Amino acid sequence: MDCPTDYQIKKQLIINMNLALWDVCHTCIRPGSADSNIREEEPNHIEDLLTAHPTIHSIIFNGKTAEKLFHRHLRIMDGINLITLPSTSPAYTLPFEKKMETWQMVLQNLKNS
Repeated sequence: MDCPTDYQIKKQLIINMNLALWDVCHTCIRPGSADSNIREEEPNHIEDLLTAHPTIHSIIFNGKTAEKLFHRHLRIMDGINLITLPSTSPAYTLPFEKKMETWQMVLQNLKNS
């Protein structure tokens, strides 16, 4: 499957797969684009989201920084599967094909669960 580049197509793909897309941080200071520069972050209200939508069963992190920020600010809720995947950032040098392979495998498993 080719990756769509059009924003509306990407949005529809997320909706069709019953996914929600949300940043761990609501706000932060990040000079430049490196995740390692994130400072003074304020987390999103993910616990409230999970309480309001009890059918959510998995959280997928786009890289280890997102996972680390989640654990720094939020408690783990019972029954929620936490999955950390390779960052899609071009700064993460794992070849794109390997990133895509891992993401597709996890998404296929989620669709089957």
